[in-house]
Amino acid sequence: MAQEANPLLAVSEVFLGHMANVRRLVAEGKLLIAGPLGENVNRYRGIFIFDVASEPRNWVGSEPA
Repeated sequence: MAQEANPLLAVSEVFLGHMANVRRLVAEGKLLIAGPLGENVNRYRGIFIFDVASEPRNWVGSEPA
């Protein structure tokens, strides 16, 4: 079945990529905390807390979700 025909497969693949990215950033010592957020008016989905003041925009650019 093509990915386009199965949206759950597409979401699953993005989530796997997201979790791989989180694990990589933790392993590199860049990410301290990551997690989902509850429902909110801004529709924010989650949060990353990094261990440094510079470069997070570059790291987040690798995030597929």
